[in-house]
Amino acid sequence: MKIAKSWGWSAAWDARLAEWHDGAERGDDAADVRVGRVVGGAHEIFRLAIGDDEFCFAKPPGKARAEARWPAVGDWVLFVPGASASGESSVDSDGTILHVLARETSLQRRKAGKTPKAQVLATNVDFVFVVGNPNEDFSLSRLDRYVALAREGGAEPVVVLNKIDLIDDVAAWRARIEAHLPGLAVVATSARTGAGEAELRALLAPGKTGVFVGSSGVGKSSLVNRLAEREILETQDIREGDDKGRHTTTARELHRLPWGALLVDTPGLREVGLLGGEGVSLHFADVETLAARCKFTDCRHENEPHCAVRRAIEAGELSPTRLESFLQLNAEAEWMRAQEQGSAESQERKRHAKVMSKGLRVRLRQKGRR
Repeated sequence: MKIAKSWGWSAAWDARLAEWHDGAERGDDAADVRVGRVVGGAHEIFRLAIGDDEFCFAKPPGKARAEARWPAVGDWVLFVPGASASGESSVDSDGTILHVLARETSLQRRKAGKTPKAQVLATNVDFVFVVGNPNEDFSLSRLDRYVALAREGGAEPVVVLNKIDLIDDVAAWRARIEAHLPGLAVVATSARTGAGEAELRALLAPGKTGVFVGSSGVGKSSLVNRLAEREILETQDIREGDDKGRHTTTARELHRLPWGALLVDTPGLREVGLLGGEGVSLHFADVETLAARCKFTDCRHENEPHCAVRRAIEAGELSPTRLESFLQLNAEAEWMRAQEQGSAESQERKRHAKVMSKGLRVRLRQKGRR
């Protein structure tokens, strides 16, 4: 079976493929099945990399969405090529995606709306590069959201402070981020001068996959072009007056870099909703450890006596802005858990009512026959 190994395939994927071959999903058409990696997609048709510079298009069956098996950029999928006019198998015709191999990591956010639903941004990424630039729109709390998403998805977060050619106090900006995000790698970059490029290349070793995330206008596309050594994405300047970015990237796309690493560029996100509390706990493990030492289990870390968190802030061991972000994101995570529990209970009530209604109809029919 031909596999696009230059797109990040590894021995771990060999094992997953073997599991599929040994499983019940294999079916009778296994001989025609091919492997591809999702590099892009639009209108329910996905572009797959099936060789170094060979691509094709395929779409999943409609039931895949209902069964939560919808592909995303970064996925490895098994597909059957479409048929040519003569009826022979051909990658020039739209194929059918049969199966999405189990993901190693999954970066996803909560969609806007009353019902908690996930939107997958990218899968099977090793690094999540959270890109920001030093202007008036810079936000430490926004960085926290992205880092929490990365932690929850199983990938390693890296903060990228971009456009440092526009400022003089790079060290001060870097120190501010490092104080708020202790232990996290911070790379200061400039697509214009090449600053930080060597650090990004060192992290993105051949075969590794990264994804750039951040608001519009932070320079994600410019960095991708710099790393790709050619202009593969359009770029635009930020708006004058408010430092807000313009959307350049309109769809997620996976690119192969010259030295063999892979990189996903994503559109700027206006909202970064959390799905659960695991990412918050992983990202703020230090705060939760301190909170466990407070005298009161329901301590709000404000003016309560014997508050270990407040003591850490007074001693300079914890940033006040870090605590503020934790309280905000933790409250959001608790709200999400309550929503999920309420949704599950609602579904159970609907199921029970449906069963009772069906039973009543059966009894009425039986009574009518007597």
